[in-house]
Amino acid sequence: MPQAMACFGDSGGPQLQKDTHGRWELIGATSGPGAPGPACSAGPGLYTNVPAYTDWIRKTIKRNG
Repeated sequence: MPQAMACFGDSGGPQLQKDTHGRWELIGATSGPGAPGPACSAGPGLYTNVPAYTDWIRKTIKRNG
């Protein structure tokens, strides 16, 4: 079990992992804790799949940038 999980106030924060070359890559954005009752370290944490929204993010930034 992880020692830390998404908690209240973490929404929008990055979920990172190292790629095969040891570089950090963004794979998710924190959506928040999965349940209001248990301690945050008990999980689950909820994350949005950032790579699934890459095209939308790029279009939005280009249009509003």
